[in-house]
Amino acid sequence: MNKIGSKKVEQCAIDKINNLIGQISCADSHISKNDKSISWDGTIDFYKGNIDKKENYEFSIDVQVKGRTTYNKKLSDKYTFDFSVIDIKNFLKKDGTLFLLVLFKKDLSTYKIYYVEFLPYNIIRELNSIKESSVKSIRQKMKELKDSDQLETICRNFQINKEVQKRMNKNAFIKDYEKTDSNIVSKFSIWEKDFSLFKPENLVGTFQYFYDVNENGDPIGVKYGMIYNMSKKLDVTVSTIDKTITFDDLLYVKSADRTTYVFGNSFTIDTTHRQFNIKICGTLNERIKRLKFINLVIKEQKFLIGEDIFKLNNDVKENHHFIELEKICIDLRNMLNKHGITKDLNLDLWSNKEIDELFNWLSAIENKKEISIESNMSLLGSKTINELKISIIAKKLDNGLFKVESIWKSGKSDYYSFIISNGEKEIKTKNIFLILNTEAYLSDDIDYNEMKLSFPNNLTLDECLLMNFQVLDILKAYDISNNIQLLNYAEYLVSLLLKNDIENKNIYYINYCQILKRKNMLTDKENEELIKIRDQSNEDEIKLCCNALIDNKKEKDIILKRLDKSTREILNSYPISIYF
Repeated sequence: MNKIGSKKVEQCAIDKINNLIGQISCADSHISKNDKSISWDGTIDFYKGNIDKKENYEFSIDVQVKGRTTYNKKLSDKYTFDFSVIDIKNFLKKDGTLFLLVLFKKDLSTYKIYYVEFLPYNIIRELNSIKESSVKSIRQKMKELKDSDQLETICRNFQINKEVQKRMNKNAFIKDYEKTDSNIVSKFSIWEKDFSLFKPENLVGTFQYFYDVNENGDPIGVKYGMIYNMSKKLDVTVSTIDKTITFDDLLYVKSADRTTYVFGNSFTIDTTHRQFNIKICGTLNERIKRLKFINLVIKEQKFLIGEDIFKLNNDVKENHHFIELEKICIDLRNMLNKHGITKDLNLDLWSNKEIDELFNWLSAIENKKEISIESNMSLLGSKTINELKISIIAKKLDNGLFKVESIWKSGKSDYYSFIISNGEKEIKTKNIFLILNTEAYLSDDIDYNEMKLSFPNNLTLDECLLMNFQVLDILKAYDISNNIQLLNYAEYLVSLLLKNDIENKNIYYINYCQILKRKNMLTDKENEELIKIRDQSNEDEIKLCCNALIDNKKEKDIILKRLDKSTREILNSYPISIYF
């Protein structure tokens, strides 16, 4: 058999390419045989509709076509080709070129078409990677081109990216652009023949140009990479067969290597590998729901996705670990509820040691269990375990151990006697809620109603003094936690003070106003009263506080400057100092 010459192979290659272009109704080929141009063999011209009308012309893609033969028995879906550096440099002068290769078996009876897109981004990065001037060619992989629809898609997307990249500063192609401005957004554009049939998940696994665009819409950076995954929420619920437990967060996730459905952040259905994976995580309430779900599902061996039944494999048997874990979580929630703790603990952040420690402390409080604490005296304060704060009274016993009780829900608000030193005066009280500190008000087991019910309508002056100190500690706690319930409780205490102690009503009213200011509820009515109190007072401290609350900065600063250092330090320790 006579050897087929390269000229014949090139002509056959152009025939195959022209035949492919001829199948695109809106494209016309200007690729000629025996073309002698420098680095191109012609163009593919695109029109809006009829290609016979000049006014329908849209754009042209510069093309180079090569034909090659191979002795390989099988033509693969990829092909490696050596490209001339001179050609590649010329491609850049036209802002890009589409390179097409037709690879034939030796008798030309069988062939495949391959392509590679030479856009400014790729060309400049390839040329920049050449370290020696003696390099004459660059080896690059080409992908298979299967049909005319794919060729049209390649050409139109090539044109989109060409138009963007030819506007860009070429230095932006040499290295990946790093965002430093929040106004910069990344976006990419694609062309589809029929967007009504387009599915975003079909982009997964494809390579795209991602452009960083400034607030004026100008492209200032570009990256080229694969879209690795894409997810979307499905408007379908997942539930147990009896529908007592339901999840409405079903996600469809398409990645480059698998397709999965995820719900409850714990359950993954991997349809690629036919697996149902379980990972118990989340907050305490979330874990209880997920454990109840999986234990019911294992028992029933099935669950619902919408109204469709999803069956488990027969080898999924009852799991005693999940059953025991559900019981532990429910016991913990019941114990927390009993102590008035409604916070939903994020157990993902808790260690097993911390969970055991929490159980031990709550058990000690409930069962009056004696425990060991590193202290030489009885304690009134809080115990912090991870994100949880529990307020406690720990009374030291003769044996060195401690009897632990909760400050709240103990039924012993007046069980103990306390002596508080206020300067030269000692104040005695049996009400524990009159001697709490800021730390206690930051706890998660506060019972506001119990505290309110512990106070009589008629307060002694000593009780008023202690209660006002409580208001200050509550405000300090609020400034740390932003717990609005603390402000409401402080406002309740101030209302009692205003009824029971006329002599110090100005101080109480100032505290009432700083509560309102924190709530953004200070009105002209209160401001007028503060001005009245300021103008009638001879005390700089009172004037300073009133001016701070009504935002009279000038007069406030004048008073601050004339106060002595000791007085300023005392005032700065009060919660109202955040307005100084």
